[in-house]
Amino acid sequence: MKPTTLLPLLGLTVTLALAPCRAALLDGQTWLDHVSQDLAPFWYQAAEGIEDGAYPSFLCNDASHPDPKALQAKPAGLCPELASPPDWIAEGLAYQWTRMVSRQSFAYAMLFHLTGDPKALALARQGVDFLRNRALLPHDPQQRGRDGAITRFQDGQAADSPADRTSQDLAYIGLGLAAWYYISGDEAVLADLQRLQDHLFTAYLDRVHQRLTWYPASRTQEQQVELVAQLDQLNAYLVLLAPWLHGQQQALWHQRMAWLARALVRDFYAPAEGRFYGYLHDDSGLLPSARHADFGHSSKSFWMLYLTGRQLGDPLLAKLAEGGLYPLLARAYREDQLKNLPMPLPAGSDGSQQVGWWGDRDGENGSAWWEYAELDQAAATLGLANAAPRRYLEQTWPSWFASFVDKQHGEVWGWIGAADSLKVHLWKNGYHSLEHALIGYLSAQAFQGKPVTLYFARPLPVGETVPVYYYRAKVLACQPVTGQHGIWQLTLSPPQLP
Repeated sequence: MKPTTLLPLLGLTVTLALAPCRAALLDGQTWLDHVSQDLAPFWYQAAEGIEDGAYPSFLCNDASHPDPKALQAKPAGLCPELASPPDWIAEGLAYQWTRMVSRQSFAYAMLFHLTGDPKALALARQGVDFLRNRALLPHDPQQRGRDGAITRFQDGQAADSPADRTSQDLAYIGLGLAAWYYISGDEAVLADLQRLQDHLFTAYLDRVHQRLTWYPASRTQEQQVELVAQLDQLNAYLVLLAPWLHGQQQALWHQRMAWLARALVRDFYAPAEGRFYGYLHDDSGLLPSARHADFGHSSKSFWMLYLTGRQLGDPLLAKLAEGGLYPLLARAYREDQLKNLPMPLPAGSDGSQQVGWWGDRDGENGSAWWEYAELDQAAATLGLANAAPRRYLEQTWPSWFASFVDKQHGEVWGWIGAADSLKVHLWKNGYHSLEHALIGYLSAQAFQGKPVTLYFARPLPVGETVPVYYYRAKVLACQPVTGQHGIWQLTLSPPQLP
């Protein structure tokens, strides 16, 4: 058994490897412009012609819809990015993945949250209706979620079996439900999510090892032991919604958050290496080159543990996570001349200035869109309490816009500087790009001591301190939007840590 002592991390001192030249942090308006100009048009086009929330799992890079029958047959007439995708994507082309409907619903909820656009609110509602009425089992409105959910469809019919449904897929089905409850306070949706969560923590409970299984615990075949089976319960819904709950329900959520945190640290954390193992069912999972051994999964693990520790009033857990994040960010940070990086040069640049960006793992450059976003978000969160991590963002935020954002068709590429990588597939959707923009806006405003403007489909009491995504802020003003029934514009104080 590997050592799990936490003490060596708690007094760790880290020197940040940063550029000698300081750059100004992007302001909140830059992030709002990113949402309205780069993200919203793409996702509005992606929803054209869809009225029941059955959002497709695959789109061409210009947001156009491929023919579902063509996807199954994979003919040459598909757009090039879908005609010859990597094998791991090609294997999923025949299906509509429920987790991706959920992620797209999240994206519309956050579009509404940042812009107040009723169109985004309506699209989020449609996606949530699909999840509740089509995916959650049984379909009885009073019991939805009790038996889990359908994780993929083909031709409108379930294309999975209960034994093949993973705990990660079910967690991400909860993501869209959680986003809807966050912006609307819809108690019926919370009840559905609660039943889905209860199903996860019973049907996927490993009583011997005190963690969640990958497939249902009743499955007789050998189980995979996966980091994300634990982590993504925190990431998808628990950490976001627990501050909104009360009484016994909040106590239950806190208990499960603490239980998952123990499993993450006890079983997956490698303190001597400053990272998390991605899986444990095979010895290969211990290697630095293993699946999910990247900086993205480790930073997200530390980030969720940090937020969990602060929410639960567990200073040891929060200190462990903070002590792990600082050196991880220092290892992930890359700095080089723009002309030597796999990214297009910003207008007017000769490639001679320093630039900072995030790498994939130790000794490897390049970065996927989601892990770059996670590293930015972790640095921004630490930056709410300590100015030092903000210096990373002075470089990495501009590099995001220079290398990931498609200014022609919108959204972001899947790999840094790769202007031909798929934008929408069985794992990539608007979830990470919208979360990244939201946290960029909230933290940029906080760094400058400025209030934030957000939109909810419910009023919140003026003068009270409320959760604002993963943070908290005081409601300074709350007023209904003229001509838009059920939409409130809120002005809140600069966000702070929970």
